[in-house]
Amino acid sequence: YVDVKIGGDDPVRFSLGFFEDLKDNDLYRLFDEKAPQDVSMQFVHGEKDPLVPVNAVMEFASKHGYPISVVPDEGHSICDHKESPHFVAELAYDFFIEADKNYRT
Repeated sequence: YVDVKIGGDDPVRFSLGFFEDLKDNDLYRLFDEKAPQDVSMQFVHGEKDPLVPVNAVMEFASKHGYPISVVPDEGHSICDHKESPHFVAELAYDFFIEADKNYRT
């Protein structure tokens, strides 16, 4: 196991299996090898995410032509502020309404 201090008082424990799964399911590699076609996707990411840097997600989304919404002053779980879950729910709702319109045309 590897214990990683990410934020807060308690470290997060990762097993060797977690890292093996990451290697086998590397999103960057999988998309570069065969990016899915006709897929609607939108990224929502916390500006202050300590686990996945926002710049990496912005680069990935841009490279593959996917929109990204960055939630200001939020971390990985996007739940630090009471209005954030509502904001994310609105983004999801708008995304699915638009995806449904595109699917029907």
